[in-house]
Amino acid sequence: MTSVYGLADGTLLSTNDTGSVYKMVGGAPVWQETCDAPVTCGTPVKVSSWSVDARDHMNARPADGQLVQAKSGSTDLPVSVTVGGALIPFATPQEVVDAGYGPDWGAKVRGIPSRHFDLLPPIPQDGTLLQGSLGSTPVAAIVGGGRVNFASPQEVVDAGFGSDWGAKVRAVPARAFSVLPTQIMDGTRLGKSGSTSEAAVVGGARVNFFSEEERNAAGYGNRPRQLIPARVWDAMTTKIVDGTRIKSPASPTVWLITQGQRTTTDVTTGAWTVPQRVVDSIPLS
Repeated sequence: MTSVYGLADGTLLSTNDTGSVYKMVGGAPVWQETCDAPVTCGTPVKVSSWSVDARDHMNARPADGQLVQAKSGSTDLPVSVTVGGALIPFATPQEVVDAGYGPDWGAKVRGIPSRHFDLLPPIPQDGTLLQGSLGSTPVAAIVGGGRVNFASPQEVVDAGFGSDWGAKVRAVPARAFSVLPTQIMDGTRLGKSGSTSEAAVVGGARVNFFSEEERNAAGYGNRPRQLIPARVWDAMTTKIVDGTRIKSPASPTVWLITQGQRTTTDVTTGAWTVPQRVVDSIPLS
């Protein structure tokens, strides 16, 4: 066969030329390095290597809500769930039940290689909505790798998740929710809900753009715009942290920020581009 459309999760595939074995997990093919338990290959369905390489009718990564587990030697690794392309581990069977997988959750767990288990990131991708199990935490979105909590349902709608946002929220243990970082990464393009205001995060600070020209010149025109509540926007610092290197679009000079002042530096790696007026607003050391 050349297409895996409609194959159930847990189905094992084998490519007809190389003999590589894959397991379907959340609609994505996961390569099996060995057929030892918990994989136990059996008689895999034959597919073409092309269909796997092209992800023909497959997901690039396991869909949300897939329960997976791996072994490290003879040790069982934690049962975990896929959320926004990340792996969120459970600490107890009760946590699995509380996250909505029912008392029969054990039958839903898919065994995957520890290699693949270890490669999945710990932080969900941007745009993921999540909440502590049983409503134990606020609803939050991942924005620039950081967790941004919402204070009301309207804030979720205003951030662009639609009136059906409730169906998009993924339950995770409150323990896992609380350890997610809250700092939005440098280089993230932000928008203020209910406004046309835009900014970038540079050195942990909100650097506002006053025009499309400023934004584009700084290199953010093609980056995804992520909306955050006005309340969160207003609470962000505008002071760039020490050790940050910045430059303006019109000059090759790189400036190092130290104690709220700037000085030139020969180290240009990792310099963030900001509007010239932002550079000028920081006093010389």
